[in-house]
Amino acid sequence: MMTEGSLGSRIRERRKEIGMTQEELASMLYIQKSAICGYEHGQHIYDDRLLQLAKALMTTPNQLLGFKGTDSFAENAAVLLKEIKDEVMQDMMLAQIEAVVKAARSIQSDK
Repeated sequence: MMTEGSLGSRIRERRKEIGMTQEELASMLYIQKSAICGYEHGQHIYDDRLLQLAKALMTTPNQLLGFKGTDSFAENAAVLLKEIKDEVMQDMMLAQIEAVVKAARSIQSDK
């Protein structure tokens, strides 16, 4: 389940909740204050930076992303592995379908 609001608004809310300024957060991450301002206003955040932000804000990436109820590593890993498995299965099925179509075309052209 996801909470309301954007990633940027949750970063800002959490930062204020723990009494941290944008300057302090930026200093902890060795980045410019303008980067923190950008994140809080919707600028794209890469995975590694999200992890750093979560750690600095003493929370989890899932909480910053707005997910509730899946904060344990095991639960997160299980969800991620299922998503990866589903994608791999779809790719495998597509590859098998393509192989069957190729074989059928080959048989048809041999006639």
